[in-house]
Amino acid sequence: MNATPKAFRNIYLFRNRLTHKVLVSQNFQLQSDLLAQIRENRPGLQIRRDHWVPFAVLSGINNQSAYDTIFRRLLPHSMSSNRDHVTLPGPKYTLPIQNNLGHTWKVPKAVEEKVVRLCQVLSRSPKSDVAGGQSRSSRSAAVEEIGERELEERRFVPQLSEEARSRYLIWWEREEYKTMVYKNDLEWPDYVEHTPMELIRGRYPNVPGIREELKGIRANFDVRKFIG
Repeated sequence: MNATPKAFRNIYLFRNRLTHKVLVSQNFQLQSDLLAQIRENRPGLQIRRDHWVPFAVLSGINNQSAYDTIFRRLLPHSMSSNRDHVTLPGPKYTLPIQNNLGHTWKVPKAVEEKVVRLCQVLSRSPKSDVAGGQSRSSRSAAVEEIGERELEERRFVPQLSEEARSRYLIWWEREEYKTMVYKNDLEWPDYVEHTPMELIRGRYPNVPGIREELKGIRANFDVRKFIG
């Protein structure tokens, strides 16, 4: 018997408030096994959900195959080759003291890399894609630099109808995140729209489907009434 499809299909991109590392999740409520994406999964280790904030949410994917493929290709490459990898406890580290006086904020490197990856996965043909009319020598050089596997992934595009594509919407915590693709010589596809994301209490995204995700979670009852 087939499961009932979700009314909303969101893919959440989270950043860690302290370490600036990034997780990709199919749900807002993070599970501890997601720490495998950053090689921090250990027996008994529980994820600190209050340390993670969504910086982008991709919504409107109403095609099951496209949803599964996009999510899989956003995961780190290492997970496809070693899904059961467990990282042993590493040395403890101390976070640097942050002095905001005279400090210029910039997009964390891990966030920029994941935004670029999202654009590559959604794009039919990035400007830097070697599949688009370059000479054979240029193509060979590019293949040597990024590898055959990465080349094939950049060429991948889910086969969607125009109606399905028009519903792609990315909600952004900050405008600066969206613009990271331009400095990497990429452009967002025309069928992807962008909009600012409101974070209730600095953590809960006011996006389609979030009320359903929070339903039944007693601790979040007071948050739901603020979400449209």
